[in-house]
Amino acid sequence: MVLAPDLMLGLTIGDFLIVRRAVSLYNENRRDHRGDQWTMVDGFYANTGGFVLDDRMKIGVKDILLLVRQGFIALQSSYAEVIRDKSKADSLSKFITCAQALWLVAQCIARGIEHLPISTLELGTDGYVFITCAIYGFNWHKPKDVKTPISIPLLHGKSYRDAESMLKTLHYTRSGQGTRWEKPSLEDTFSYSFTGLACAVYDAWHCIAWNNYFPTQTKQLLWRITAVMSATPFFIYAFTMFILGRIEFANSRLAGIGFAILGSFPAVAGVLLYIFARGYLFIEMFLVLRRMPAGILTR
Repeated sequence: MVLAPDLMLGLTIGDFLIVRRAVSLYNENRRDHRGDQWTMVDGFYANTGGFVLDDRMKIGVKDILLLVRQGFIALQSSYAEVIRDKSKADSLSKFITCAQALWLVAQCIARGIEHLPISTLELGTDGYVFITCAIYGFNWHKPKDVKTPISIPLLHGKSYRDAESMLKTLHYTRSGQGTRWEKPSLEDTFSYSFTGLACAVYDAWHCIAWNNYFPTQTKQLLWRITAVMSATPFFIYAFTMFILGRIEFANSRLAGIGFAILGSFPAVAGVLLYIFARGYLFIEMFLVLRRMPAGILTR
């Protein structure tokens, strides 16, 4: 989280989009049935292994939907109230946490209005605050530290062994064994692009210190270069996924090889570029404190 908060944000956004899509799919299949529609609370809970089949095996939203279609279990109503009651965090505590973190941002804005200098450490910390609030926002409906799972019983006359065998067969197929590679859908492409853009915006945040005070012109130049470099890998990633999504492969084996070859080089280059840029920015935020303008201590 400290060295790569943007990656944590990317994972959080990815989980949010997966849960939202799964909940939407589940509700479409239970539209004509009685009971409350599933919410994001149910989706997050299922995505973290909160539901178990017959007190034995953890199942997700897609597993539950498949079991319903195959007649192993009944359609489930929302468990949101039960899950919220078990959660160790509520909306009020999350709001207070975000409000306390945003207080530092308010102080920096006030210093900027009064034309007082702001250190790179303060600006960097503001970036962490925005990342934290964004993560809280995407995880707002995610239950915290729920230890007790909710068991979904099998319908009368249904065998757990048959249900387990069916799900294992599905997971084997999902892993890519004997299946044809498919291009990313428009929704997947949007998800990748949105996640990459959100991460790039955070890394570009360091450019706010473009004309900030630095002990030497060399350090200022290095800061500018690495601030731009840190945001570049995500654009490389998004561009690579865009290109791969439009390449036609003759078969699944060729698709796997082509995807690995064409995707590996940009991935390796982006990772190395990101590690260097983020490492320098993180260290320089502290080193620059050795020599700061006198107004930095004015309140």
